[in-house]
Amino acid sequence: MGKQIAFETLDLVAEGLRAEDARKRGVPLGSLPAPRVRSVAVDGERLQRAELSLKRQDGSERDVHIYEGYWAPLTEGQVRLRDVVAFLLRGGWNGIWNGARKRGFRRWLFDQYRLVEVPASTLLLLGVAVAVLFGLAALNAAVLVVAAARTTLEPPPRWLSDSLFQDLSTLMNLFLTAALVFGLSLLAARSVRRLRSGSSLRVAAGAFSVFAFAAVLGGTVLAGASLPSSSGRTSSARRPTPAGGSSGTCWARGSSPVSTMLSRRARSRASERRLRRWS
Repeated sequence: MGKQIAFETLDLVAEGLRAEDARKRGVPLGSLPAPRVRSVAVDGERLQRAELSLKRQDGSERDVHIYEGYWAPLTEGQVRLRDVVAFLLRGGWNGIWNGARKRGFRRWLFDQYRLVEVPASTLLLLGVAVAVLFGLAALNAAVLVVAAARTTLEPPPRWLSDSLFQDLSTLMNLFLTAALVFGLSLLAARSVRRLRSGSSLRVAAGAFSVFAFAAVLGGTVLAGASLPSSSGRTSSARRPTPAGGSSGTCWARGSSPVSTMLSRRARSRASERRLRRWS
C-alpha cells in the first residue's frame, strides 16, 4: 500500500540485475554500460522501459526489457468501505490467532520454513486495533440510524427517546472533543519541530500528543462499548410503572443526569403552580 516514486521499482530491478551480471562477469559494476531508457508503443499504449544486455550461462548476450506496471488504476472504484473494514478485521484477527495459538508466523526464508515469534505487546496492540475498529463501526452505525430515524420519520420511533438521543449526543461530543484535542496536539508538536532535539518544550509536546492519541483510542473503544448499555437503559425506562409509582420517576431512572435534573425541576414547578392555585 502507498504510492511509490515513478520508475523507482524499475530502477531497483535494473540495478539488481546489473549487479548480478557484473558478479558473473567478474568485473566492477561501473564498467558495465548504463541501462538504456526508451519510450515505446505497445498495443497502442505508450510505455517506458529500461533495456539491458545480460550475459547468458553459455557466454552469449541477451537483451532484457524491463517494464513497470501499476495495479492501482485497476482497483480504483472497485473497493468499497465494507471491503476495507473486512480487510482490517481479518488482518487483526489473523494476527492475534497466529500469534496466540500458533505462537508465531511461519515464513519461507533461506530454503526452509522459519518460525518468527510474536511478542506479547504485538498481540495487545492488535487487540486494541480490532477494538477501535469495532468502536468506530458502532459509532458510525449509530449516527446513521439515529439521523435517518429523526429526519425521515415523524414522529420518531418509540425506541429513539429523548434520553437515548441525549446519551448518544454526549458520546459523540466526547469522541469529537478527544479527536480535536489530538489534532491540536499534532499541530503543536509540528510547530516545535524547529527547536533543538531534546528541548523541554519539544518533549512536552510529543508526550502530550502520545497521551492524546491514547485518549482517542480509549475513548473510541469505550464509546462503542457503551452504546448497548445506553439503549438498554432507555428500554428499561419504558417499562410499565408499578402500581402507585410515578411515571416521571421511572422515566428519570433510565435517563441521563441532565434529563433527570430537568424532569425534577419540571415536577417541582408543577407542584408550585398547584400550590399557588389552591392558595
